[in-house]
Amino acid sequence: MWHYLKKMKSIFFIFILVCFSISTIHAQSDSDSIKSIFVIAELMPECNISKNQLEEVLNNSISVSEAGFSNDDFIEILFIVTCNNEDVMYKIIQPEEKASNTKLLKIIQNNTSWTAGQQRGRNVDCRISMHILVSKGKFNLLDEKELKKYYRKKK
Repeated sequence: MWHYLKKMKSIFFIFILVCFSISTIHAQSDSDSIKSIFVIAELMPECNISKNQLEEVLNNSISVSEAGFSNDDFIEILFIVTCNNEDVMYKIIQPEEKASNTKLLKIIQNNTSWTAGQQRGRNVDCRISMHILVSKGKFNLLDEKELKKYYRKKK
């Protein structure tokens, strides 16, 4: 009896492995447009509006509390700008995403458009990280310099 169960366990494991492999192959063939996602490219994607303009849009469109945040919250948003100039797969990484703060994502997505990044003269898919600090009831987008300063202060 024990021997029979051991064989069934092995067969089940092989079955799961084969199913996982097939779904992985299928997923890769479905995403031909996203072959590689760059974090750094020769030319990074550019937004149609400036950091200050986006801050203004955010602060005029939604209150911090309505978006589900409070003062001193640090918000990290990730999304992908595709080689076709589309921004997709928005996700709040920090703090944990809630239904109430998806309004923030919609405002960003609806008020921005992006040009694709380039690598070796070709448009490529790039992952973008956007960092926002909530301070005095306002959204403040952090550039690289401000982000480093924030991390130094936090230590």
